[in-house]
Amino acid sequence: MKQLATIASTGLVVLLYCHLCISPACADTIYAVTTTGIEEFNSNGGTGTVFSAGGWGVLAVNASGTLYAAGPDNTIYKFDSSGDPSLFADSGVDSPGGLAFDASGNLYIANFNNTIEELAPNGTGSVFSAVGGLDFRSGSAFDTNGYLYVAYYNNAILKLNPDGTGSVFAASGLSNPMALAFDGNSNLYVANHGDADILKINPEGDVSIFASGLGNVVALAIEQIPEPSSLPLTALTIVSLSAFLKRRRRP
Repeated sequence: MKQLATIASTGLVVLLYCHLCISPACADTIYAVTTTGIEEFNSNGGTGTVFSAGGWGVLAVNASGTLYAAGPDNTIYKFDSSGDPSLFADSGVDSPGGLAFDASGNLYIANFNNTIEELAPNGTGSVFSAVGGLDFRSGSAFDTNGYLYVAYYNNAILKLNPDGTGSVFAASGLSNPMALAFDGNSNLYVANHGDADILKINPEGDVSIFASGLGNVVALAIEQIPEPSSLPLTALTIVSLSAFLKRRRRP
């Protein structure tokens, strides 16, 4: 089952049950992992088209719009514009729970074994961080200042410095966090797998519930929507039963 949701105040796109990402080169393009493979959606809603068949894991898109995905047997694949995959990396990968690109185009892999691998654009890799004491990295995202944030399923979010050292950024309110996404104001959104809430954490670390009752949310992404930020939000409404949900603004 697949469901996409958009929350118009921030352009936050939510995917239930699957993984997704948004192309920064074309903000209307949303890639989602479904039972048929990787599907390509338009942010206005509707039925997706199959971009690449097969079984894929977490996704990420670089600044030029190239899609990367975790593949079977601890691999990372890179896709051309036609959806054809080519092997990008097969070492330093361990059941990744998150992929994220920095501003220089390096890909960071949040591995199940609690390491973070850094892959250069040519595919060469090295261990970026191996901070211990936490368990099961399940999502990652960069803020606008170049700090990497990683969610841990046992209820912590770690903030990593450019040298790979880190400290706990947030723990309050977390319930098995599965995905992270930043908006343009450096607010961090967290998908809680345990209680179906989406949390909003401001740059100072203050936590609030942004949305609730969405179901099994495992992926988040931000779509930039040029709307005024002062308009209030109304209730969550279903636009299409198996496709998109939108949280609309009051006129």
